[in-house]
Amino acid sequence: MKKFYFLSIAVLAIAFSGISQIADPSFEAGPSGTDWTQASTNFGTPLCSEASCGNGGGPCLPRTGTFYVWYGGAGGALETGSVEQSVVIPNGTTGAIKLWVKIANAGPGIAGDKLDVSVDGSVLATVTALDSVAYADYAQLTVDVSSMTDGSAHTLRIEGFQSTTAVCNILVDDVEMTVDGTTVGLLEFETGENEVIIFPNPANEIINLQFRNVLGDVDVKIVDLAGKVVSNQKVVAAYGTAFVLNTSDLNNGSYIMTVTQNGNVLRTENIVISK
Repeated sequence: MKKFYFLSIAVLAIAFSGISQIADPSFEAGPSGTDWTQASTNFGTPLCSEASCGNGGGPCLPRTGTFYVWYGGAGGALETGSVEQSVVIPNGTTGAIKLWVKIANAGPGIAGDKLDVSVDGSVLATVTALDSVAYADYAQLTVDVSSMTDGSAHTLRIEGFQSTTAVCNILVDDVEMTVDGTTVGLLEFETGENEVIIFPNPANEIINLQFRNVLGDVDVKIVDLAGKVVSNQKVVAAYGTAFVLNTSDLNNGSYIMTVTQNGNVLRTENIVISK
């Protein structure tokens, strides 16, 4: 039985533009969080924990952490639920949104009981109760967003439907975004990871910088091989953020990028511009 109790990004001289993270990708802020816009026909929100929603007789549990998304679960009623947020997909060649999906109860096993993943109103991937064998336990669903790796804001919506009064339970947890094969924009980090990720290299028009376990402001300096400084800028409140460095004004060749904080070097990278 499902129940619920309610409860400046800097613009740099060499043209940095901010990248919005997938905020709260594992839903651990719960229904009181503001990063995901939440809706549910019967429950107010599809965000659940075992304490607030039960476990559907055992299988309805998060993949990680405490909270997750539970679509369906409305005995005797139709149910539609959704979570949505605006994300900026970084510039790149390939991109994907990845999420873990579990069909904990296929119900009558019909196509109308389903999960849709859409970007900007276009449904890009669907999982239905007919896929219950493939998603009997949490399995990762990969949604291609390569056509949207343009550095612009896009609306990500994950929506679930129980199309009859028979219970169907579809679960979602742990959403991430990758661009050119690299996971970007998560606000949850493990200790020991690289503090600064720089890609791609060689670069054409842009370089992505992702700041992980970095608290406070950082300085980013780029010099050419003759020692001339071509950029020396400050990134404010770097923790959990990422930036796109527009390199269109740089000549082809090799440069050295140094990222420092309070005089301590966080990362030095030899970068190549090849247009």
